[in-house]
Amino acid sequence: MGNNCQFLQAGPLGFAQYPFTPQRELPYGKEEYLVELLDDGGTKFSVYDPDAKSIEIEFTDGDHRFALEKDAKDVWKLILYDIPAGLRYMKWYVNDVELINKKAPMIYGYGGAYNFVEIPEKGEDFYYLKDVPHGTLRLEYYNSGFTGEPRACMVYTPPSYDTHPERVYPVLYAQAGGGENETAWSYQGKINFILDNLIAEGKCREMLVVMNAGYVFPKEQEDSGDVNALMDNYSQLLIRDCIPFIEKRFRVIPDASHRAICGNSMGASQTQWLAFHYPGTAEYMGVFSGRLLEEIREQPGHYDPSEFYADGNQEAFNAEFRYVLYARGQKEGGQQQKQEAEALREKGFHIEFFMQKGKHEWHFWRKAAREFLTHLF
Repeated sequence: MGNNCQFLQAGPLGFAQYPFTPQRELPYGKEEYLVELLDDGGTKFSVYDPDAKSIEIEFTDGDHRFALEKDAKDVWKLILYDIPAGLRYMKWYVNDVELINKKAPMIYGYGGAYNFVEIPEKGEDFYYLKDVPHGTLRLEYYNSGFTGEPRACMVYTPPSYDTHPERVYPVLYAQAGGGENETAWSYQGKINFILDNLIAEGKCREMLVVMNAGYVFPKEQEDSGDVNALMDNYSQLLIRDCIPFIEKRFRVIPDASHRAICGNSMGASQTQWLAFHYPGTAEYMGVFSGRLLEEIREQPGHYDPSEFYADGNQEAFNAEFRYVLYARGQKEGGQQQKQEAEALREKGFHIEFFMQKGKHEWHFWRKAAREFLTHLF
């Protein structure tokens, strides 16, 4: 591959590898990239630092630091093989001090800014930046009467939105997980590229996607630690403020049959709370790595929706939703949830289940989103 993996890291901070170090007096563009995918499957890390005594990297889902070695030109280098595919958050340590490498790709997650590397999976390119018509990512601001403060949301509009002003569109509200914000479904999730590619292949309908941060706190509300308050606050923000703003600002179809909601992790809990406590909001629901019936040992603490799957509620449930998808990685209790979904289907609940290899991470949620998007509207 031998490049700085721009086709994978195609986001505002993913392109932020400027190979230029004035002290070395090399022509612009001749400096080695800090993170580079190699043709033989390796990933090379390179840092010019003549003053450092040691440089190491560590992936946040591991417990081992990898040391870079300094060459005669004061460039610290390391090549790693067999890094698991997907988006890998990483830390840099210089002289045993953790820091953000300001020249390496950055992203927001785990409650803060992190460097990252994107490792391709053989045979999977559905989330790549391809030579197809592209939609537009917009950063929008709206006033929230519920919180008493302005809010920001990311909005994806499909390729035809600006060129066909006569068209109106359905809309998906996609919610990210804990420690993430409104950028996650586009930067980490690549949902804009997933949609661009699916639309170009004729596999899904054009739609808008609206992405908010899930942390919603009205000024007068004390932080009691009540998880249900965090669930309901998000619902209130969407229903009172965000949905009305989107329906006024953009050409969307303003009814539940043209509205979908989905989320990953904490966003999955918020999605279910909204769907079950505020019927009539959306007729499509995607729950990625959330709870279904029983607590999952690998990922405890999610909202429990089991009361809505009680016997006798089948008819009301099926009338409320046109499509419901639960998705879970094999390494995060997927088999347990698959059995729960099958049991509910046998009882007459119209739900679908999606499972592939993977764990509680964006590489799996991208696949879950692809499955969900192809069944909307």
